[in-house]
Amino acid sequence: MGLSRALGFDLCPRLSHLRDRRQHVPQHHTVPAELTAVTDRDVRMDLVVGILDEFVRVAASVQTGQCTVV
Repeated sequence: MGLSRALGFDLCPRLSHLRDRRQHVPQHHTVPAELTAVTDRDVRMDLVVGILDEFVRVAASVQTGQCTVV
């Protein structure tokens, strides 16, 4: 879903067992009290920033239909 969003469209699959799903947010993100029961603060932004360039490269490769050897 993240790759589709990077390409400019929303991918909205039907998720099975929706009751078992959790919302994952950055560790220091403020979460409304109503959502704390279904939220995990476990996303490490330092790891996200570390792979962001690679993610953008993959998104660009998918968009153009070409992929480099590297």
